[in-house]
Amino acid sequence: MPGAVEVKELVKVINERIIVDRISFKVEEGELFGLLGSNGSGKTTTFNMLSGLLAPSSGHIKIMGRDIKESDFVRMQIGFVTQADSFYDTLTVAENLRFFASQFGISGTETEKRLKKLLKDMRLDEKKETIASKLSGGTKKRLNMACSLVHDPKIVFLDEPTVGLDPVVRHEIWGVIETLHKEGKTIILTSHYMDEIESLCGRVAIMFAGRIVASGTPKELKERYKLNQMEDVFAYLMKPAE
Repeated sequence: MPGAVEVKELVKVINERIIVDRISFKVEEGELFGLLGSNGSGKTTTFNMLSGLLAPSSGHIKIMGRDIKESDFVRMQIGFVTQADSFYDTLTVAENLRFFASQFGISGTETEKRLKKLLKDMRLDEKKETIASKLSGGTKKRLNMACSLVHDPKIVFLDEPTVGLDPVVRHEIWGVIETLHKEGKTIILTSHYMDEIESLCGRVAIMFAGRIVASGTPKELKERYKLNQMEDVFAYLMKPAE
């Protein structure tokens, strides 16, 4: 059976340098999957290829059983929440959501229906008429996610969703992610926070120097390397071979 996301022998070469080196993995529908790696490991490049922002040098990516080159189909299946804000500072929360809905050709009636649900799910009801530039950091994160979900994608890519946030706001975003997962969304996220990975992800893949060096559940990885903490597993795998 096809997974939500299937990657086979994926390679990306930039300026004659191999950034992603023949990686393969599969994410099942409804799974919450973590892609980990230090800076320069290739995870961001991989994420950009999965979301269709960057073309692979070779290899294959399938989204819901279809080749990623089928861009019109893929565009409707995925929502990509980037680290940088993707909304318009000068528009209100509601205006931003209506604008992004229009980019997907969603009708006015359906837009208002989705707007109502997103405002409730993202706890943005009281901020819907607020100009985006005046929102707090955590509220901007929720708006960023809402703008990427307005077309109700089946797969959500989250790139460092809580980076730079204080612990209280981080846990608020965790709650939003868990809600999306319970609704049946397939979620793939990158993170540097091991507590985040252990709390949210059923499985993870760890990248180093462009390759996947380990994958499994957090529990399996700790048992495999006889270590008690995911931080220790990550540190061990990040050591260059002697």
